[in-house]
Amino acid sequence: MVAIIFPFLVASPQYFLREVTLGNLLQIASAFESIHQSLSFIPNSYGIILQWRSATKRLTEFQYVLNELHKAKQNSEIQFLYLPNERFMRIQELTVRLPLKIGEDNSRIFINRLNLVLEAHHAVLITGKRKT
Repeated sequence: MVAIIFPFLVASPQYFLREVTLGNLLQIASAFESIHQSLSFIPNSYGIILQWRSATKRLTEFQYVLNELHKAKQNSEIQFLYLPNERFMRIQELTVRLPLKIGEDNSRIFINRLNLVLEAHHAVLITGKRKT
């Protein structure tokens, strides 16, 4: 509200002294409004800029993790053996690590050396300790 009145308050003494015309006074107000809108871009767009920054940070971390995953896949020791007559899945010595974050050298171990046999048509519930 002040931004609308301010240019008239500043230029009104010259108007009353007849140094500027009504048209000039309106041009001053219009110019001030243009400058005000231009300078208000950053504060008005701050939320959008933060959202953009957050999205680019997440995408950068995602790209980093994908690169690390690609490296790990090349060095993977996972072996799949398909036996058509068997009705189970055996997992031996499985270690699962949490994803790396930028700047971390080693990821934390989520599951360490898991051995598991999953039989066909049997339900399995996997639980663990909850960490906060």
